[in-house]
Amino acid sequence: TKGGGGGAGVFVSGQGARIDNCLIADNAAPSGAGGGIHLGPYGAKEKYDTLLVNCTFVGNVAETGGGVHANVGGERIVNCIIQDNLVTKESAFTNIMPVAVYAEIAGDLYRKDILATGEPGYSYCVCPEVLPTIGSNNVEAATAFCPDTLIPAPHSAAVNAGSAVGYDFLFGPQSTDFAGRPRVKHVKPNGKKLVDAGCCESDYLPNGLMLIVR
Repeated sequence: TKGGGGGAGVFVSGQGARIDNCLIADNAAPSGAGGGIHLGPYGAKEKYDTLLVNCTFVGNVAETGGGVHANVGGERIVNCIIQDNLVTKESAFTNIMPVAVYAEIAGDLYRKDILATGEPGYSYCVCPEVLPTIGSNNVEAATAFCPDTLIPAPHSAAVNAGSAVGYDFLFGPQSTDFAGRPRVKHVKPNGKKLVDAGCCESDYLPNGLMLIVR
């Protein structure tokens, strides 16, 4: 889709939104903020508790924050793949982040929360640029996908890069991914659930003893 003002793929204006298992791709806001998603209304002052889990942001374009633009701060972005997004021009944000990072993400989530306080806005995400959350298990790498799909290729960066800790309500036995396949394919003997980053689980099967969740 194409939108001028921002949030060409998704525009979140309310409190408490949850978006999970979504593919947000090939959207354009060439003169706005957030080609893939714009979080928080323009001019808002309070933090928003938006939660994004297991989403894939690829091929989006905007003037600011090609993939994700978090306008207010306080958002949580977990288990997401963010890559191959673009910006149409440099702006004031590029004096605090490299242009390549600025193409993937931008907004007050970076500027106010993460730089000022170190609050973990991004965790267990996979992005070829350094996401600005230290110690939150993000992976700095590009995800390789299976041909003609956005399913992570076996042994790619997104495989088992996610986490279910703190979000068990999203990772029950019947939970599925964007393609309708089981979200939790593997459970270790110690009970730890292995999940991928992004909207789709890979076909990767690890070696060793595993319990398969049906």
